[in-house]
Amino acid sequence: MNTLSDNAIMLRVKAGDLDKMGLLFERHNRSLYGFLFHMTCQREASEDLGKSGEEFAF
Repeated sequence: MNTLSDNAIMLRVKAGDLDKMGLLFERHNRSLYGFLFHMTCQREASEDLGKSGEEFAF
């Protein structure tokens, strides 16, 4: 289990350690999906939006 805070991870990402970005997605994926599902009420749309956000971030 990784004990880095989200802020510490973002500082590492900003410094060029892009592999750490995956930690944020792993950590917040369920919450993000839940939010997107609440907003769209559609499973596929929620999954697509989540993937689009991940691709946009990279």
